[in-house]
Amino acid sequence: MIDAAVPDTRVEPLLEDRFASVVRPGRPLAGRTPTIAEWASAAHIVNTRRGRLTGPMDARLAEAGLGRRPAATVPTVAAALLVVRGSGLMGFAAERLHRPLVEDLGLVWVPIPLELPPLVLSLAWHARYDADPAHAWLRECVRAAVHDVATGPAVGSAR
Repeated sequence: MIDAAVPDTRVEPLLEDRFASVVRPGRPLAGRTPTIAEWASAAHIVNTRRGRLTGPMDARLAEAGLGRRPAATVPTVAAALLVVRGSGLMGFAAERLHRPLVEDLGLVWVPIPLELPPLVLSLAWHARYDADPAHAWLRECVRAAVHDVATGPAVGSAR
């Protein structure tokens, strides 16, 4: 597939996922589906590489007359999950992609009571590497790694 927005860039969607909230065990929202007001009133940690504190969740909450309570920001999901493990904050992770890390840290999934757009993980490269054998091998390694994650057990059955 060619991305028309960036000439000569190939983009291959690999995985469709969705975000869910996570908390440490024993927190008030752990193990249940909260109302939208309960969920919004929890103190959130926001993982953002670009420093953006708002996104699709905030737009949906605004439609309901609500807003999130961002308490802190970190640059990665892994950092956010480590903070969640040692605090009372709620974090966010992709259900399939981050499932192993969430489970290893002993965190509890909390469904987000909002309809959100899916998270699409894609592989992108410049067209000049289409025929490069080393690059083709690397792309196949990435496809295989994402496939391994994608075919793991569904989070919904572990909640």
